[in-house]
Amino acid sequence: MRLSSVKVLAFFLVVFVVAVAVLPLNEVSAASYEDIGWLYFLDDPQKRHLAELQIEYTFPDKVKAGGEFKVQLSLVYLKNDRAYSPWLEISDVSFHTRASPKGADSTNSEVDSSRVRLTPGEEYSRTFAISAPEKLGEYFVPLTYKMSWPDFDVYSYHLYGGEAVYDAGQYDDLIQNTRLIVEKAETLLTIRLENVKAAEIKIDGKTYTTDGGEVKVTFPPDGSHMVELPKEIELAPGTQAVLEKWSDGDTSNPRQLTLANDAELTAIYKIRYLLVVNSEIGSPQGGDWYDAGEKAAFSVTSPVTESGIMGILGAKTVFDHWSGDSTASAPAATITMDGPKTVTAIWKTDYTQAYIALGAIAAVLILAIVSVAVLMRRRTPIPPPPQAPVAPPAIKYCVQCGSQMPLDAIHCPRCGARQ
Repeated sequence: MRLSSVKVLAFFLVVFVVAVAVLPLNEVSAASYEDIGWLYFLDDPQKRHLAELQIEYTFPDKVKAGGEFKVQLSLVYLKNDRAYSPWLEISDVSFHTRASPKGADSTNSEVDSSRVRLTPGEEYSRTFAISAPEKLGEYFVPLTYKMSWPDFDVYSYHLYGGEAVYDAGQYDDLIQNTRLIVEKAETLLTIRLENVKAAEIKIDGKTYTTDGGEVKVTFPPDGSHMVELPKEIELAPGTQAVLEKWSDGDTSNPRQLTLANDAELTAIYKIRYLLVVNSEIGSPQGGDWYDAGEKAAFSVTSPVTESGIMGILGAKTVFDHWSGDSTASAPAATITMDGPKTVTAIWKTDYTQAYIALGAIAAVLILAIVSVAVLMRRRTPIPPPPQAPVAPPAIKYCVQCGSQMPLDAIHCPRCGARQ
């Protein structure tokens, strides 16, 4: 009795499906398929075996998208008392990935087009390399091949030689467990820095330099990673960026991230500007970093007493005005921080009080000198004025005889001559 090719191939389909049906969906590990199938006449009510085939093939049940994985196939024509066919020939063997069992191929392995003839006890063994689909999801991995056999007689039947094509994907109910999970080959982490173009970021201790304000790093999926950002970044002299928070509201730094999928995070940096307050005197206040747009208050203490004698007398250094990025005339002022700012206090010296004090001191000194002179005058006795010399007593002599005579005498008492 002649047996059709379709009837013979029904056996090999059963063998293959039984093998794959026992595939456990392990976590990223090799799945092994192993079973024994048999060849028989479909018209034989006793289903007597014409040959037995041991099949085993393995492949990982999870692979990365676009990555290559390998399938190891082994077909052994068992040598036993049921090996009636002189040989079985295998050719055009290949593996495929499909989104559905009967759908179009997503990827294919290389095709072994050689014709390998197996006699009882011989093995067909080969490793097939195949690329995983780029799209994530579940796929089926059906095996396809051609098989041929010779004419032979068995059980009073004559089996004619022939060839048939086998495609495991044609049998939905039998291939459901031949599944491959395609997952992300890697997870992309994108970190952007708001208001910052150039900076260095540490991820898992490794330093990455931003390109245009962002860093893109790929990792295996489902990993945990430590990200550390610089707290302050100098953008230019007097300008800095200060880390404020992440775009998701988190404020931690360093921060641990667990990546199940691609992730994008933005680190929000605020811009700060430096205010420099210059003054050699007057205890300048307000020099510091301020947020962009903030009003900064600055001041000096005025007036300031001069040093030395003039300061003692009341001379002062008085604030006059600010110079630089402010022209305010008050010692306390504000400025809008729309960039780095520098202000310098300008001073002038006021001698008014010193001059008044000097005048007062001079007046006091003069008064003191006068007073002292007066006091000294009062305390020192004044000598009497010198007496005029006493003239000797007047003596009157007679003009006639020269005799001394009284001053009031008109006639000389001696000679009687009239005076």
